[in-house]
Amino acid sequence: MRPAKPARRRRRTPDCRRSNRRTPTRLRASGSWLYALAFSADGRRLAAGAADGKVLLWEAHGASAPVALIGHSDPVPAVAFGPHGNTLASGGNDFTIRLLDTGPDRVAARIRDSAYPRITGTAWARYFAAVDFTPPCPTT
Repeated sequence: MRPAKPARRRRRTPDCRRSNRRTPTRLRASGSWLYALAFSADGRRLAAGAADGKVLLWEAHGASAPVALIGHSDPVPAVAFGPHGNTLASGGNDFTIRLLDTGPDRVAARIRDSAYPRITGTAWARYFAAVDFTPPCPTT
């Protein structure tokens, strides 16, 4: 007589039909190969190093086009955020490491103060809609 087979336990599989999962966000890329990805510590921003020498920066919960940060002349195979998420380090095949400020207010202030000719309120609203425009010099 053969011994009885042990009862098979049925494995529970997750029910993929449940709607308690978040819908993935699709972010538009630049059309260039992406070599490296990094999320900021708070998960709000995603950075990518690209083959065309750009560093791309997305707001992770939006579907807008990325901000392209330029400066490298060759592909960028390394990106990493600082612990507070306001600094992004990028390493390029051009043998340079760049530290990029990603705090929107500081970046906006630097652009506003160094743009020549001075940036207008209309141009500001087009590119920096989320940040209030304050002219660098009072108009007379």
